[in-house]
Amino acid sequence: NEIVGTNSANNWQYSFPPSCVGEVGRIGAPSRREIGHGMLAERSLETILPSDKDFPYTIRVESTITESNGSSSMASVCGGCLALQDAGVPIKCSIAGIAMGLVLDTKEFGGDGTPLILSDITGSEDASGDMDFKVFIYITELVIPICSYKPILRPSHIRCGTS
Repeated sequence: NEIVGTNSANNWQYSFPPSCVGEVGRIGAPSRREIGHGMLAERSLETILPSDKDFPYTIRVESTITESNGSSSMASVCGGCLALQDAGVPIKCSIAGIAMGLVLDTKEFGGDGTPLILSDITGSEDASGDMDFKVFIYITELVIPICSYKPILRPSHIRCGTS
């Protein structure tokens, strides 16, 4: 906490062992991925926590990834939110995370060159895609559109789709 300048008594731990992607490797100090992806999940979850006055207890959330073929940081957001609810923490609202991707529909693969926006991308789409980004949303209603078609507001060269 002193390194990043926070005074939070909460403890967030994100573990991504090499075995979760079929690799063999050393387990020890946190990797670059664990630090970066853990911070994404932590920043998302901290927005829904109650104030210290309303909930004066230390919170520890641990997310250990056992298999990964998509966005493990956004899976940690979803799982962390559920864990907080299960533990009885009076969170402000529920949140969910999702990974989005932009893939160029290249002529090499029979496309016409227009970009495609994919939701809930898998590992292969992340690796071969042109851009990816993580989104977390506050859930205030049961139905949330992830990608909606608005032909008047949307540029004609971008199409919505799912992976």
